[in-house]
Amino acid sequence: MGKYLLGLDCGHTVTKAVLFDLAGNEIASGKGANEQISLHPGWQERTMEDAASAATQAIKGAIKDINPEEIIALGVCGHSDGLYLLDKDLKPLRNAIFATDNRAKEVAERLAKSVGDKLLATIGQFLFPASPAALLVWLKENEPENYKNIGAVLHCKDWINAHLTGIIAEDVSDSAGSYVDMNSYQISDEVLQLTGLTDLKPTLKKPNFSTTIIGTITEEIAKQTGLSPKTKVIAGAHDVHAAAIGVGAYEFGETSLIFGTWSINQVFANIPTPDFRWHTRASITPNRWLHMCTSPASASNANWFYDLFGIHSIDEVTKLLTEADKALTNNDRPLYFPYLFGGPAGTAEGAHLIGARGWHTRPELTASVLEGVVFNHKHHFDMLSEKLDTSKRIVATGGSMQSPVWAQLAADVFDREIEISNTQESGARGIAMLAGVATNTYATIEDAITKCVKIERTVKPNPERAKFFKDRYQQYRDEAKRIIKV
Repeated sequence: MGKYLLGLDCGHTVTKAVLFDLAGNEIASGKGANEQISLHPGWQERTMEDAASAATQAIKGAIKDINPEEIIALGVCGHSDGLYLLDKDLKPLRNAIFATDNRAKEVAERLAKSVGDKLLATIGQFLFPASPAALLVWLKENEPENYKNIGAVLHCKDWINAHLTGIIAEDVSDSAGSYVDMNSYQISDEVLQLTGLTDLKPTLKKPNFSTTIIGTITEEIAKQTGLSPKTKVIAGAHDVHAAAIGVGAYEFGETSLIFGTWSINQVFANIPTPDFRWHTRASITPNRWLHMCTSPASASNANWFYDLFGIHSIDEVTKLLTEADKALTNNDRPLYFPYLFGGPAGTAEGAHLIGARGWHTRPELTASVLEGVVFNHKHHFDMLSEKLDTSKRIVATGGSMQSPVWAQLAADVFDREIEISNTQESGARGIAMLAGVATNTYATIEDAITKCVKIERTVKPNPERAKFFKDRYQQYRDEAKRIIKV
């Protein structure tokens, strides 16, 4: 039996390949940069070839020092939404579109007004500008020749799987976001009719569940990466579904918080509970639905702030965070709303800094940025808690959670114990674990979690700080209602 599982996580800025042993420990990693193209304001694209090349480069870097025959299987996860299209000859049709693209804003708003309620009841979420269905309608109206030549509609990880195996396949966790009925797991004729995309049905693949083995590595890719052509590849998953597995928040009522480019707040449930404020998606296994309340408004705000002030080294960041920690309980700080790249429920509202005065210092402003990011996560969590069980453990991951300042702030704001996962590569580990389940390396997902996931530390709330932030958070919520009406 082999010794390793390989997880490939294809994000917006970087593609990472991480090699894990069977206890979930990171052995080696590689990465490939993702080149973004913005042809017009609000457009975010990449070439399909760039996506494939980044994956190849990442895999090659991760496995260069091990025997490829010892890799049992490979799983790919990637950003959901956006659009990766093949033509009738199953070659790249046009540039891929990222999930941060905004060109279909008018289309999404139009569909939301006309058929939004019906779509929510069927697919479990509202359409936003980067939803594949909204982008396909935009393409039909603005690039009709490309639209007529569509041969396959894919998501990011589907394209990477096709690159690795030569096989075109989809999985439920991605496809459920646009045209798959969240209860039947079948392509919905009603949704295609409501969105005016019935002519595309022949190009849509019936989705698999994530642990389905779709094929093996092609001889050409084996030569390029060093992988064995015997390496099995699974259907894969949306990256946030994989991340929930990677941190072990799989049981109903357990919440995973991902502090990254996006604010990801998610909980599994045994019944779907659609709401316009979050995405309800059929998930990686039958009879389980993931409820994701998200916005592109998390730790990326801090990175912007550091860059703004020329703070780049780890030592500089650590020093500033220490200074900010002392300023956190100063109530004379501004409130920060971290909507640099968008807000909750698809709102396009920009960031706000309310109450900033000339005497406020850099540590105080830093404290407000950190606080605003965590408040935004709490806002998402509170919305989920209105209808879903979120009473069990909360597990947090992301680079910022390695900071004691960030982690303690999260515990104080939530007034709950926060468990910090022992990996920052939760997506890659989660999809590697699912590849292990697919190959019977682990008996079940629960077995994989038991063997692979460890909690690095548990952070308890400070009662006095929790009371302080409870009052601050109420001010934040009151202002949020005024700013974004959510």
